[in-house]
Amino acid sequence: MRSSIFVRLAVRCLAAALLPLLSFAGCLQLDTHVKLHEDGSATITERLQFSRRLLEYRGEGVPEEGIESLLRREAILERMRHMGEGIEMVSHEVRDADRGAREAVSVFKIPKLTDFKYVSPYVGAGNYAEHHVIECREWPMFENTWDGRRAGWMAIQFRAPGAGSGPEAGQTSPADAQVYRHLQPVFQDMMDGLHLKFTFECYSPVVVRRAGQRAAGTRPRKAHLIDFAWDNNDQSGSDFLGNEEVMIELLQMYFNGPNMQRQSGFADSIPLFRFGNRAPEFLFQPSRHYFDEYFAGKDLNFGRAGQRQADPERDVYRPEAEENDGE
Repeated sequence: MRSSIFVRLAVRCLAAALLPLLSFAGCLQLDTHVKLHEDGSATITERLQFSRRLLEYRGEGVPEEGIESLLRREAILERMRHMGEGIEMVSHEVRDADRGAREAVSVFKIPKLTDFKYVSPYVGAGNYAEHHVIECREWPMFENTWDGRRAGWMAIQFRAPGAGSGPEAGQTSPADAQVYRHLQPVFQDMMDGLHLKFTFECYSPVVVRRAGQRAAGTRPRKAHLIDFAWDNNDQSGSDFLGNEEVMIELLQMYFNGPNMQRQSGFADSIPLFRFGNRAPEFLFQPSRHYFDEYFAGKDLNFGRAGQRQADPERDVYRPEAEENDGE
């Protein structure tokens, strides 16, 4: 799959040298919201914002008219062509934002969420640059399990294709580490204002299940795969980007490194840049559409509670039967 103009630009800037990386990092805000509907279709809303500082950037790989051109409808449509069969743009608006920033708000619809392939400008896994895409998969669950899978429910997961735990961390020489320490304040300055967010919203409340853990007991309608800002703290409560171990991994472009994950302060509650094997699963009750497609005529195993055939009266999600509509 070809990557978008913006992804190609991001990768070139990342790969060329540290200075283009630092200059391009600037103030970038990307908020992606994926909403699943009862018929299996989805609405994707993307807000992409460039700061004034970034809009003024000129460098190798940047179009002559400036990086603002990447907010235009034509650039978004070019990326959309690679985002799944049947996807279409519903609306697109470029507007002014705070402090001289400019942003594009684009809304897409896709008939089937599992056809959705998100071409995004941020890294989803250690080997993300090889794929440039985040995919979605769904599957039915026919039996209860100890870790929270529920018979008669659906599961959805977002992940980079073929993504695992990412490459092994490279060895950093003392000389290189010293260079990274000198670059740390420069990098921190260029990251000022960065905010990356990826949210999944379901038509019904969801239960979030993570590898090796029991599914969470809360049932929100929305769950964040990424919600990371430049001013986040690390696990000790200090400045995340001021953490030397984190900075060394960032400057090596090792975005899925162990320190990035461990020091994020999120642990497994919010998987920072994690779209690999440990990506969370979102569990939810089937709509009539999902019931007819996956469960009609099938047997469900509830463990100690016994077995029975799937029943639309008992297993299909009904908003009026909700006891807790928590967000």
